[in-house]
Amino acid sequence: MTPKPSRLLEIYDITDNRKDYPSSRIPSYELFELTFQVKHEGAINPYLPYIEIPSSGGEKDLGISVDASFTQDNWKTVYKQPAFYYQEFEEQVKDGREWFYPTGKASWKVRFSPNQAGLWQVKLTARDASGVVETNSISFNVVPSSSHGFIRVSQADPRYFEYDDGKYFPALGYNLNYRNLDWINP
Repeated sequence: MTPKPSRLLEIYDITDNRKDYPSSRIPSYELFELTFQVKHEGAINPYLPYIEIPSSGGEKDLGISVDASFTQDNWKTVYKQPAFYYQEFEEQVKDGREWFYPTGKASWKVRFSPNQAGLWQVKLTARDASGVVETNSISFNVVPSSSHGFIRVSQADPRYFEYDDGKYFPALGYNLNYRNLDWINP
C-alpha cells in the first residue's frame, strides 16, 4: 500500500555536522548527524512512534515516526536509521538532588556512521496519521579514515571478535586479569 502524501507534515531547518570535519568531509566510521524540525498536525502524541497497524495492546495512529535512508550506490543498497526527538538539558544539583532543566528548542536528530568512502545521499521521511512526507536527497562526501571499522564476530573464528578490517578486537570482561593477558594470542 502506497502511503498518502501529507500537507500537514513538514521537515524543515535541516542542518548537519559537516563543518566539524576538515574540508566538510566525513571520515568513514565517524559520526554524521542531521538536526531538523518536524511540523506535524496528525500526531496526537509526538513522543510515540506512528503505528498504522498495531500489535495487540498497542494503539494506532497516535504518534509520529521519522526515518533517514542512507545510500552510497544510488539507492540500490539503503541503510535505514530512525530519528529521535532531542532536548538539551542543564543539570543542576540543589539540596543534594539532581535537577534537569530544558534549554533551547527541542529538535529531531539522526546519527549515522558511513562505512565506506565516497559520495553518500540521505533522505528524511516522516509519517503520522495524516500521511507521509519525504525530503529531497542531501549529498555528503565521506573520506577514508584510519579507523579499523565496526566490531563484528570474527569470520575466522566465531569465538572471537574483530574489526571490519579483520584486526583482532580483544573483548575483555571485567573479571579478566588484563595485565597478565597475552594480547597476541589470548
